[in-house]
Amino acid sequence: MTTAPTSQAGPAPTPVPRPDTAPPPDTPGLRERLRRAAAHHGPVLAVYGVLKLTGFAVFMFLLDSAGDFREKNPRFGGGAHTWDVLGSWDGWWYQQIALHGYDPALEPISGATGLITLHANSAAFFPLYPALMRIVSEVTGLGPYGAGLTVSVVFSFVAALGVYAVTAHLGGRRAGLIAAGLWAVWPGSGAEWAVYSESVYTALAAWACYAVLTRRWLTAGVLTFTAGLARPTAVTLVAALAVAGLFAVLRREEESAAR
Repeated sequence: MTTAPTSQAGPAPTPVPRPDTAPPPDTPGLRERLRRAAAHHGPVLAVYGVLKLTGFAVFMFLLDSAGDFREKNPRFGGGAHTWDVLGSWDGWWYQQIALHGYDPALEPISGATGLITLHANSAAFFPLYPALMRIVSEVTGLGPYGAGLTVSVVFSFVAALGVYAVTAHLGGRRAGLIAAGLWAVWPGSGAEWAVYSESVYTALAAWACYAVLTRRWLTAGVLTFTAGLARPTAVTLVAALAVAGLFAVLRREEESAAR
């Protein structure tokens, strides 16, 4: 009687995972992404916020000490309180547009003498900022003055991040922090926390420049177009974007020809 031979094969080899079946890398969760964003952008916002708040407090103190604003027309740098000055001049027009829209009729300016224009209308002011004021007012219930200040303050921090991003891309993190600090204290910084469109425009312009530096052309175009709705100075931004785009096209053609 014969028996069948038994198999002497060893244990089966461990299968080697194929490259396409390797587990995906861990994706950070929302909390981790927020923590990283806070660690990266927090110092920028802190530098700008501290310097800007300090300068703003000094400005308001000096304005109150001088006291001459109480004798001026509320439309031209005057008012009963120091903070009323923040909504005068162009700020008065922006508040009127946010409340009533545009009116092309020329309006005589009472008490205007000397170099001040004797007639004016709202058509000289671009629509983006008063539109944002109107939206914030509708959502929060704030009046046009409070809504305008809210928009300006928020966008001033967005602009600080944009200024930092552009400068850090070119010169490193320390240079970016210095640039964000300079944005808080440069001579024209008084308009950043007032009913003026400077903060909105600067935020859009800075991030448009960063988009150009990082070759995000569609984003740069959208931001530049939007900046054109804020201030007429966007014409320089349009020119800069056009020149940068032209150089990018020429460089790409040279690289293609060299292959």
